[in-house]
Amino acid sequence: MCELRAALRQPPEQPRVIPPNPFPVLSIRPLFLVACLVVHTAVLAQCPTGNVAILSQEDADAFGSDYPDCTTLSGDLFISGQLINDLSAFVGVEVIQGDLRVEQVMGSPLDLTGFNGLTHVEGSVLVRNTLPLRDLQGLNALQRIGGDLLVEACDSLKTLEGLSALRVVEGDLVIGNVSMTSIDGLFQLDTIGGNFIVTDADVALPGSLPTLTIPADLDHVGGDLVIATGYTTSLTGGTGLERIGGELQLGICFSLQSIGGFNALDAVGTDLRIYGNPSLTSITGFGELDSVPGELWVYGNWALGTVGGFPQLDHCGRMIIEGNTDLVSVTGFADLDSVGNLLINANDALADLSAFDRPIGLGELQITSNPQLAICHVQAVCDRIAVFLPGPSIANNATGCMNEGEVQPNCISTTVAATTVPQWSVYPVPTAGTLNLSHPLNAPAQVLDRSGRTVLHTTLRHGQLDVRALVPGVYHLQVIDAGTVHRLSFIRE
Repeated sequence: MCELRAALRQPPEQPRVIPPNPFPVLSIRPLFLVACLVVHTAVLAQCPTGNVAILSQEDADAFGSDYPDCTTLSGDLFISGQLINDLSAFVGVEVIQGDLRVEQVMGSPLDLTGFNGLTHVEGSVLVRNTLPLRDLQGLNALQRIGGDLLVEACDSLKTLEGLSALRVVEGDLVIGNVSMTSIDGLFQLDTIGGNFIVTDADVALPGSLPTLTIPADLDHVGGDLVIATGYTTSLTGGTGLERIGGELQLGICFSLQSIGGFNALDAVGTDLRIYGNPSLTSITGFGELDSVPGELWVYGNWALGTVGGFPQLDHCGRMIIEGNTDLVSVTGFADLDSVGNLLINANDALADLSAFDRPIGLGELQITSNPQLAICHVQAVCDRIAVFLPGPSIANNATGCMNEGEVQPNCISTTVAATTVPQWSVYPVPTAGTLNLSHPLNAPAQVLDRSGRTVLHTTLRHGQLDVRALVPGVYHLQVIDAGTVHRLSFIRE
């Protein structure tokens, strides 16, 4: 408007005589500049600039008086102090461009109903060490948090009711309160960009989170998912969770008896760790998981009777089954194709390795200190012994599985008794071009590397395989004929 009015003051097209005037322009134009500045200042004055600290109820009331029409805070909003119980002064605030921090508020009961209009926080939401807070009602319109959501050490907080509109947390979501009865309230949450961590603030104090339900709409966690709740007995929900970008860690859950809640999970980015759960009796709920690139670590679960519950897992970088005192058997793993490293150690009651009595490519193999384990000559172990690679470590188990020398004769006798087909071979070894199978089959085949990982899916033509695409090294050719799996080693020079 100022520019328009200034334009109207331009001299007319027809020349005319202007009487002398010592202030021909300044007498009027500065007035318009001042007017523009006043209008602009008035707009900015609707909200304070920079960070806002509310340290008393008087500060909260003063904000309402000074900025009744404020909708967007440009910095952080920090609330901390004694006897702050009315935040209605912030009812018009829709966006906080910095953090919302509610920390160490003491005294009378606190509610957040003054934030009923808040839809976006571009920074983090931190609610910590605030004893009077009983729920999160008042954040019902909040849809997106650009940073972290941390709710910790609020010992009167029972649920997360009040976050029903929240869809996205781009950073971490961390929940740690000993008095929580549930984490319900995250009804529309579908994305966590960082880590998702649920833990007790003090594991020495009995918590009240008997059932932990993963939000049903959550489909993606960009970082780690860590659950360490000392007194949760069952884990459910997670019906939409398909991907975890980092590791899944379920540990130090003293009362946890069963694991569910991951029926839709098809991949983790790194590790799956189930450890330190002394009441855990079964592992289920991983029916869609097909790959663990890092470690599958089952450790220190004293009441666990069997390891199974992974019917579609086909590859694991490293599998560690260790220190589970009541573990009797390892079963299931019907689709398991390769394990880079397999370590089965110090399981006092373990007697059954039937999950590995099938063709599975194994890299490093260690079976030690399982005092009840007498039968180690399962197929995957025997196949690994037969490969001319640095030997497996088999020691301090029951008689029959004390060392490789005890296992190998049982492997040979079992193979001779069960095999009725002629011995198969490949030639030439080493080779740099075409590998020939002694049986001129047209059949699907796999090539495994030394760690047992499948590196090539192919089809034999008249028993021939072109290996020129492989880098030099030791490989295993795996062929299935008439229901019998044949695995033969060769060297690509």
